[in-house]
Amino acid sequence: MLRILAASALFLAAHHVQAQEEACWLASPGGGVAAKCEQVDAPLGDGSDQVISLRVARLGATTNNAKDDPVFFLAGGPGQAATEAYPGLAGVFAKLNATRDVVLIDQRGTGGSAPLDCPIDEQTLALDFSSVDLAALARQCLAGLDHDPRYFLTDHAAADIDVVRRHFGYETINLVGVSYGTRLAQRYANQYPDHVRTLLLDGVVPNPLALGTEHAINLQRVIDRLLERCANEPDCNAVFPDLAQTFDRLQQQVEQPLEIEVRNPKSGINERTSFDHATLGFVIRLLSYSTETQSLLPLLVHRAAEEGDFEPLVAQAVMIANSLGEQISRGLELAIMCAEDVPLFSIPDGTEQSLLGTLLIEAAEEQCQAWPDVAVPADRRLPLTSDVPTMLLSGELDPVTPPSYGETVVSNLNNGRHLVVAGQGHNVLPRGCVPMLVTEFIDTGDALELDVSCLDVMGPMPFFLTNAGPKP
Repeated sequence: MLRILAASALFLAAHHVQAQEEACWLASPGGGVAAKCEQVDAPLGDGSDQVISLRVARLGATTNNAKDDPVFFLAGGPGQAATEAYPGLAGVFAKLNATRDVVLIDQRGTGGSAPLDCPIDEQTLALDFSSVDLAALARQCLAGLDHDPRYFLTDHAAADIDVVRRHFGYETINLVGVSYGTRLAQRYANQYPDHVRTLLLDGVVPNPLALGTEHAINLQRVIDRLLERCANEPDCNAVFPDLAQTFDRLQQQVEQPLEIEVRNPKSGINERTSFDHATLGFVIRLLSYSTETQSLLPLLVHRAAEEGDFEPLVAQAVMIANSLGEQISRGLELAIMCAEDVPLFSIPDGTEQSLLGTLLIEAAEEQCQAWPDVAVPADRRLPLTSDVPTMLLSGELDPVTPPSYGETVVSNLNNGRHLVVAGQGHNVLPRGCVPMLVTEFIDTGDALELDVSCLDVMGPMPFFLTNAGPKP
């Protein structure tokens, strides 16, 4: 009789979930994916009796032999909505989705989960950063929010994951975190270890790290590696001889602001703008994230320094900045950065000698002066120690979360394995054979015995030698 009652309760719970979900389309440029969406209520947190509504999308397993441990995808930023980031990565999860549900939670403060959006002109930030009053911008952002940002931290988001897990009746889940999502995934694994079957971290953020402190020196490491690679490749060195000296000249040229005219890549209209050393730093940083845009750097630096043509450099950066602006909830980014990172900021050795110097550190501190103080639990910053099967992924030339971060985290994981993908930048999930390895890892729950020899043939994209592309 008890068995019958239990089965009836499970049926009613499943029926309730299905009744709440509605068909939805998660759009992306050129397409999208079909899912089932609903709003799930979660406690606001910290003893409050208020609730917050989370947008949750679920892609049900596409075959009949579905497994009962789904994949939960956690987006980066902080500030990306999972339902907006996932369509571009759907191919990575296609085989997994055949036998497992894929669950997407718009982290509170993003997408359809009480977004903390702020009207910020990303193009102005990228190209005219020196003229922006960042503290005033942060105050304006804070004043326009509909919710108290002190309830939008990583711990709150981790609790939300468990609310959704219980809502759907899953016992264990497979967590996939990207960039900032790796911090969130580690926090969930720390607080709810019995409910994590596997953990996959791409672009790893160590828990003790104040993210942003080392951005300048991490970027400089990548710049130096790219300049060195060009010098060592006969074709690149022949077209762009002494590229490191050319880059130094470019930095000297913009020590004083230059007035330049560039065509806006969105409107097609010529616009006059100021280009200074801060602008160069932000532009190069935007271009350093992926191997495709890294491959453009020798050509774009040469065009600007030797020919006075800044338009290609600026146009690429504007397109990336506008794309990021459409994806990132700046209010959530500030909420997490100002509570969890900036209070721990210091200036690492070598920062002042880098392209960016202390610019990013000072910018973050300036914005956070206008933000409310909030205490973060001390154990949030402890390294994750776990027996959960874990695969960590890093791009060799990642300017944000370098391979050293993955090495730091994996050292405390008894069943962890760290893979570095040669020649790649930030986030490598969709690269080469990585989707196959991800599928095999989650299917088997074993990273240690995984055959990763397919990574041996991967490398960077060839440098563009002309506007037409690399040498044929």
